[in-house]
Amino acid sequence: MNEVHKGFNRVEEYARVIARIHSYGIAVQAGIVFGFDNDTETIFSETLDFLETTGVQNATFNILTPYPGTRLYQRLEAEGRILSRDWSKYNGRDDVVFQPRHMSAQALLVGYRYANRRFYSYRSIYRRLSHSRVGLWWTLPLNLAYLLALRHGRK
Repeated sequence: MNEVHKGFNRVEEYARVIARIHSYGIAVQAGIVFGFDNDTETIFSETLDFLETTGVQNATFNILTPYPGTRLYQRLEAEGRILSRDWSKYNGRDDVVFQPRHMSAQALLVGYRYANRRFYSYRSIYRRLSHSRVGLWWTLPLNLAYLLALRHGRK
């Protein structure tokens, strides 16, 4: 969180905060971005283990994308880490347009796809939603819809 200047997000408190949100009958939707400079290839399984253990109902996963005009883009360009200037690839889901620090661009893409497949697998859906049944009437159909979309090549 320090990398993106979100010091107000205290990662060590996430599990407690999620449990508290659930205690009020509120489902949790997580937004996860992979590819920060501190991320290694273990980030994918570690993140999924956490989401399953805490019973996060839904999540969206994205690949870090250094959009032109941002400080991130300027820094990565100065470091020679921009891999493509094909703006159609700056989509955050299908392409990696920069060289990650601790893994290959291909490993980041494979890890991102793994996270989607694992999170929206039958096993993970059962594990997460049985841990916290908040909003089960709408979170279960949503999870199953994502699972079916992933199986049919849609994201």
